[in-house]
Amino acid sequence: MAIERGRLLIVDDEILIRQGIKHYINWEQEGFDIVGEAAHGKEALELIEVVKPDIILTDIVMPIMDGEELTRILKEKYPQIGVIVLSSFGDFDYVRSTFQNGVLDYILKPKLNSDSLLTALRKMKQQIAGQKLSEMNEGNSYIKQAIRKMLSGYDVEKHGEKIAAVFPAGTYWLAAIQTTGEQAQMDTFKTEIIGGLKGRGFTCFMEKDIAIINGHDVEQLQAFFEEMTCVHMELRIVLTDSFDDFTLIGK
Repeated sequence: MAIERGRLLIVDDEILIRQGIKHYINWEQEGFDIVGEAAHGKEALELIEVVKPDIILTDIVMPIMDGEELTRILKEKYPQIGVIVLSSFGDFDYVRSTFQNGVLDYILKPKLNSDSLLTALRKMKQQIAGQKLSEMNEGNSYIKQAIRKMLSGYDVEKHGEKIAAVFPAGTYWLAAIQTTGEQAQMDTFKTEIIGGLKGRGFTCFMEKDIAIINGHDVEQLQAFFEEMTCVHMELRIVLTDSFDDFTLIGK
């Protein structure tokens, strides 16, 4: 099973900076892919639709289109992309303006090293995972309320038709999601679980650390969870027996 990886686009007019970033970290081992590089903002914008990055690492002072204008356009057109700014000590006013355009982190070039870069990228990756989880779990607000009520023991049986429209299969499971590692990784795990289940034909809603799963193939479900826990050794998933009545969730 493919692990969800961060897709990184590097934007800097200094080729030595770009090459240094590309080669002094084992990106595959760290869970990232360098999907492209650009010498200025205009070139970066042309690449975005092709390489579809999750994160853009950009310089501030560049010819043709600088990092300040790039971040402004990214906020308008691609708000889902995380942006980390590389800056020199004299770029503070520029950096301050980029934060108004959604930049969440910056690194001073004189202090750029593998540890500082990986720390910023991992933080950004977790923030993006949290946003994706929120978007994936938005769904039907009524269903979310119904699930919360059921988990608290309320009876919402009279709304069965609406529930059936969202959960088309006749079989349900609950799965408790836990980690023995850093709690900050949970959003990443949940995003992978929801996306992986959706790709296998299941419907999944996540309420805190409980996944409500609707589908047909229990063997496929069990195999997916086994793969997840093999890839992420710190992940623990406890799956209930199947049941065919949605109202049993809270019982």
